[in-house]
Amino acid sequence: MGYELHITRAEPPIGFEEWLDFARRRSDLREEGEVSYLDLESQPVYLHTCRDGVEVSLHWYGDRVRVKGVRSERGAGSLVRMADALRGRLVGDEGEVYGRRGLLRWFRRVVNP
Repeated sequence: MGYELHITRAEPPIGFEEWLDFARRRSDLREEGEVSYLDLESQPVYLHTCRDGVEVSLHWYGDRVRVKGVRSERGAGSLVRMADALRGRLVGDEGEVYGRRGLLRWFRRVVNP
């Protein structure tokens, strides 16, 4: 599995129906296929072209929107706007938090100190 970013929100978490409604209303997202999980029915996958021209995929799973394919902080910028529209934030697998101007903070995960 590759590195991912996530659009998350603490309270209330992003629900599946909320995500679908949001994604279907956005002109910068287009539905393109689906992804399946053992514990869920198939979920639609949406594509988005980031500011750096790279196309990324987004889908909902576990109260968050998973984003695959981001290659730069500049590319993450348009996803931050999307997270803002969902009243959430854009975070990476390793705890980094992104803002409109790029990486804001990096929280190191301590494993077995």
